[in-house]
Amino acid sequence: MEQKFIIEGGRQLAGEIGIKGAKNAALKIFPVAL
Repeated sequence: MEQKFIIEGGRQLAGEIGIKGAKNAALKIFPVAL
């Protein structure tokens, strides 16, 4: 039970980090695109 919770929590955290990374990348690329 605990292990499943850790895996689910880790997956959610990784997703949030991925979204932040994508936003940062977009902010870096966006001015160049303009």
